Amino acid sequence: MREFVVVGNRAVTEAFSLNDLPGAGRMD
Repeated sequence: MREFVVVGNRAVTEAFSLNDLPGAGRMD
């Protein structure tokens, strides 16, 4: 499940980065 978290976290981080929202990538 770690692989899924890494891939999902990356996608979420990129999506949030586009919106410049705070706390992006903090889905641990």
